[in-house]
Amino acid sequence: MQSHPFADICLPTAPSHYEIEPVAKYCASFIAANALGITDLRRSPSSGELVEYITWTLRRTKLRAWRVTAFGALVLLGRLKEKSQIKVGGSVWRCGCRLWLLTFMLASKSLVDNTFGQRAWAELGRTILTRQTLDKLERGLCRTLDWELVITDAELGKFGGGLVPHGTA
Repeated sequence: MQSHPFADICLPTAPSHYEIEPVAKYCASFIAANALGITDLRRSPSSGELVEYITWTLRRTKLRAWRVTAFGALVLLGRLKEKSQIKVGGSVWRCGCRLWLLTFMLASKSLVDNTFGQRAWAELGRTILTRQTLDKLERGLCRTLDWELVITDAELGKFGGGLVPHGTA
């Protein structure tokens, strides 16, 4: 019997909504607090759509290391803010969902040895960007970050300290 090609990085079933939602809210509030250039109100954290999108991407990918990858995305967002104030780049950074997808994808590529290909990431972003746009934005984000994509344990430790996994005290 042949195993699924991503069996080593994916959970057999998606984490529950109740496990993911606190992390998604944390990530959305981080984006709202740090990405001052977001002007697309349909995708603003206050409307809840960003929380829903983050929850959906975390569930859809079924990554075993979904929390670490989510916090890795926040590390990259923090670096992006330091480098560019996230205000530059025109409409690219004005959508919280795009910002999330791009940084989550890069964090996954940095933290998970065997991750999804561009086609799978483009499928996750199909309602907000095309594969060609995803490729272009990924290259632009990497350039903006000066290709500093390695995420350390110390950087990850700054996020999620107050989040307790569902069902534990």
